[in-house]
Amino acid sequence: MPDRRSKLTGKQKAAILMIALGTDVSAHIMKQFTEQEIEDMTLEIPMHGK
Repeated sequence: MPDRRSKLTGKQKAAILMIALGTDVSAHIMKQFTEQEIEDMTLEIPMHGK
């Protein structure tokens, strides 16, 4: 069976990590992001969330 993790992009991995960390920790981390990074995450997270 192929390993799906190796096919994830960096943005996908980051979004999955943010979901796993929860809103409080993710919000703290995202304070360090650029506007473009925030936009990227806000588009990517819903694709992998609940």
